[in-house]
Amino acid sequence: MKPSRFMRKVVSKTNDFLFSKGLKKVNTQLEGSRVLVYHGVVENALKNINARFISTKEFEAQLQFFKRHFQLVPLKEIHNQTTANHPFRISITFDDGYLNNLNEVLPLLEKYEVPATFFITTIRKSGYDYLWADLLDLYRYTGPRSFSFEGQLFKKKRNEYASDQGQLKHQIKNSGWELKKALCDFILKSNCFVDDPIYAPYLNLMSEESIRTLGKSPFVEIGSHGVYHNCLTKIDLKNAEWELKESKRYLEEILQKDIEYMAYPDGQYNAKLINIAEKIGYKQQAIVDFLNENDRKDLRLIERLGIHPYIGLNYQMNCIINGQY
Repeated sequence: MKPSRFMRKVVSKTNDFLFSKGLKKVNTQLEGSRVLVYHGVVENALKNINARFISTKEFEAQLQFFKRHFQLVPLKEIHNQTTANHPFRISITFDDGYLNNLNEVLPLLEKYEVPATFFITTIRKSGYDYLWADLLDLYRYTGPRSFSFEGQLFKKKRNEYASDQGQLKHQIKNSGWELKKALCDFILKSNCFVDDPIYAPYLNLMSEESIRTLGKSPFVEIGSHGVYHNCLTKIDLKNAEWELKESKRYLEEILQKDIEYMAYPDGQYNAKLINIAEKIGYKQQAIVDFLNENDRKDLRLIERLGIHPYIGLNYQMNCIINGQY
């Protein structure tokens, strides 16, 4: 029987305490590899606004641990090397393309000489400067207790907006760009937090020039993350193919180099998309969890583990080695 959410939380809190006090130790002698996925790094991360972001201090502490105990490798070497006679290997990736990746992350990568791959959403080419999920997170934090949108009344429940048809974020995530666009327009017209410098690090995406600057670093590889941050499995296959092509074309135009890597928004993929992406020219496709055991044998796919924002360093490292929380 799968443990309840409450019990998983209790176990996590207990382990976090034991590792923080040194009562449990991280086994750094194991062989293997792990690809990690980060999103944003902010000097003083407000995780109640966006739990996908961690602080600059936390990120630097993780890099220091990696350098002491593991081997940090580019994404392309995760499949190219065998694990035999190698220390545990880590490859770092970032999703979405936030400006803080350039301002906060790159200086630390260069300081510690750590390679990383950045998967960039190219929505700014379409005239929108922010991702729908980030706008919704900040609207949830700063917005009213209730509002009407697309014929539904949404009320704030447990810090999430929901109607009698379910949570707003789930409805939007499972939709195409048109509904996401309508939500972005609604929030931008009804709220002014985008002008508040406190919230800028949680919203601002890289410009073309910023992407170009990031791409010049010898420690950086850039890949595609779609155009609108749609779940590609939830939209028409023809539209999904267009996003895979368009985001690749746009990044290649900026960087004047081939884009060979892509990451599926929200990690959602299927067999048809894998084949389409390969035909378009992507050599590696990053996901989160494999759909089935057979996919583990598919060298086009790279499984990744997200960073847990609410646990301490040592327990985080233990979870990275074990591949689960």
